Amino acid sequence: MKKHAFNLAAAALALALSFVSCDAGWSDKYNKNKTNNDGGGAKVGAKNAKPAATNTEVSDASAMQPTMEGASDAPAMQPAMEGGGSGVYVACSDLDNSGRSVRSWLWKSGVAQTLNSAASDTGSVFVYGGDVYVAGTVGTSTSASGSYIESSATLWKNGVPQTLSSPTSAAASVFVSGGDVYVVGAVDPGGGQFATLWKNGSAQTLSSPASAASSVYVSGGNVYVAGWTRGKFGNRNDYRATLWKNGAAQTLSSTESAARSVFVSGNDVYVAGHVNDRATLWKNGVPQTLSSAASRAASVFVSDNDVYVAGWEGSGALGKDPDMRATLWKNGVAQTLGSKESYANSVFVSGGDVYVAGEVGNDQSARATLWKNGSAQTLSNTRSRTRSVYVK
Repeated sequence: MKKHAFNLAAAALALALSFVSCDAGWSDKYNKNKTNNDGGGAKVGAKNAKPAATNTEVSDASAMQPTMEGASDAPAMQPAMEGGGSGVYVACSDLDNSGRSVRSWLWKSGVAQTLNSAASDTGSVFVYGGDVYVAGTVGTSTSASGSYIESSATLWKNGVPQTLSSPTSAAASVFVSGGDVYVVGAVDPGGGQFATLWKNGSAQTLSSPASAASSVYVSGGNVYVAGWTRGKFGNRNDYRATLWKNGAAQTLSSTESAARSVFVSGNDVYVAGHVNDRATLWKNGVPQTLSSAASRAASVFVSDNDVYVAGWEGSGALGKDPDMRATLWKNGVAQTLGSKESYANSVFVSGGDVYVAGEVGNDQSARATLWKNGSAQTLSNTRSRTRSVYVK
């Protein structure tokens, strides 16, 4: 499976969607590659990696930005973002030929607004009051091959960026509660990556290396963070899905796993992720395997006692991208959203409508896609993907 994540040059910091693995998310928002040593979550400081042989040689980050092709059905590009009102918000990124994120943007109900025009990636979007918050990562320096050697976790509020941590770091998810702004991701001060929570810009380390945080949710004064931790051996089988509650860690699985999304409904805590390459949903720490095939669960949302999980599922061994199909599980029952290679990274339910954000195609042909009640809408006519959807 392909990797949609920031890779740290030396140690591959895992954050997003694939979600960073932050597989999110970062958006591994995000780790879709079985051969990747990340558990899934945000990766600090690096390219959205495909095999090195496919990488385009460029001298700097700005050179990686693809040309926007004109089309009558393409969303109009606006240079700045206004405050949030009602609508559908989707956090997106443009890709180069190798699948690296080269521009970050926000789509609002048909209009695309640029967040950063150079090497950058989005993690998630959240709307609170009249303000729009987007968590993501901005590449601050690149190698000759175009890999992001360093990156900075970034929070955009109404289009204005705030650097949360200087290199090397990445941000995967944002949540606003009571006027407080919570962002999670990972920081690598040198020697290993740390799962990190920022509250109003102040950083708190959640776990010692190696670890990463993929998703944050605040309920009843409690702060829940989903992600992963890694044991002393450092191989792929050493990653463990982890849930932090107010900074205290709970390991969700004793085998290879990662947690990508957390949602709280009443007294119940839901976490989406994977165990041994199988999409998994935990409810109050009890796992439910969603698929017997190679699969990932990337996002969870609960509405009217129905539990929705977005991810992807394949018919073959994990690692064969063409087999993967964007999938929505409702109360454990799967609905295939894509008829060809596709990935669902985020789900949101509002007014009885179910919105799923993801992408259709591989890194050379990917198109940012929004499904509403199963009907697909392409958001861009250039190589792109979505990380997160929010409806107000």
